[in-house]
Amino acid sequence: MRTLLSALAIGVVLFLAPVQKSYGQVFTKGALIGEVGLTGVGLYGSLEYGVSDKIGPGRIGVGGTVGLPLWFSFGIFLGPEAYYHFEIPSVPQLDLAAGLGLYLYPIGNLYISPSINILGRYFFTDKIGIAVRGNFWVGAGGSIGVAFKL
Repeated sequence: MRTLLSALAIGVVLFLAPVQKSYGQVFTKGALIGEVGLTGVGLYGSLEYGVSDKIGPGRIGVGGTVGLPLWFSFGIFLGPEAYYHFEIPSVPQLDLAAGLGLYLYPIGNLYISPSINILGRYFFTDKIGIAVRGNFWVGAGGSIGVAFKL
């Protein structure tokens, strides 16, 4: 089921995204990027805002994620995130980042889970791309989704 949904999400992105080059750096100060996609256990949506000019080889962004587990548990999770985005001048469509998240599971007993995150986005156009995330703490998880530059 997950493989089918992942293939469907990638197909939708490729169908909707006309082939054109992105000439500006994807993540800049003031950028607002949203994502929707599939996690290992359900669905997620996120929003991130670029808060800094270039610091060293990249920029800082803050945002949050909301998820809805579907397969293994019920309830929601949500939490703030902060990322450092590495600028790669030779591939301006690529957005690579590493950061931290603090996720809350408010249904039933309150459960708090800090996480070390990695993020990769590749934009096919100036506005639409694909996103892949990895989350690591006690266990590991991942997600794939569609990214939109708003």
